[in-house]
Amino acid sequence: MERLFQWLATAPILHRAGLLLGLVGGIASYYWFFPLAKANRDIEESKKSVEISMLSVEAQRRKLQQTEKAKMELKDMDKKSKELDKRIPGSVDMSELVGELDQMADDIRINSIVPMDDDTDSYDSVVIKPIVFKIEGRFHSICRFLYKMFQMGRLMDVGDITMAFNQVAVKAKVQDVEKKNILAAEFTARIYYAPTSSTIAALKAAKKK
Repeated sequence: MERLFQWLATAPILHRAGLLLGLVGGIASYYWFFPLAKANRDIEESKKSVEISMLSVEAQRRKLQQTEKAKMELKDMDKKSKELDKRIPGSVDMSELVGELDQMADDIRINSIVPMDDDTDSYDSVVIKPIVFKIEGRFHSICRFLYKMFQMGRLMDVGDITMAFNQVAVKAKVQDVEKKNILAAEFTARIYYAPTSSTIAALKAAKKK
């Protein structure tokens, strides 16, 4: 340090001025660039933090979308399950069925509804309940009634259909055209239902007795 002071005392003025400028520049650079570098580092760290936050938000958004999608799928599955339960119920409630049919029979007359023995042999997990219907009405009214039956939402088929003019009106030689056009129809509706395996086993055992 002493040599530096001696050199400054004897050095030319230009050399001393250059050294002084260098010292001042170095000090200024230190106090200028150090905070700037620190600020740049802080900015970069902030950018990284923002990017990480954005990635986290995006991940949460995707997770939320997947959750919403899963909820919609579960809702759709529940709806289809209820529709299937209605089409193929666990049992056939005759009182409920008769009530529904009675509401549909606005222009026909239902003479009898006779449930037959369950068919447990056609399918392993599904039982068929045959029901014999005897009704009276005009041809178009009977066809409309059958159409309404298929719109009930139950899985069923209809067969063994027979139609004939009402023999009472024919024998009595009724002159009323409306009464003469009344048909007596008989058919078998086979309604499908899916009871538990134990119920099916019990039904099969009962048939063997």
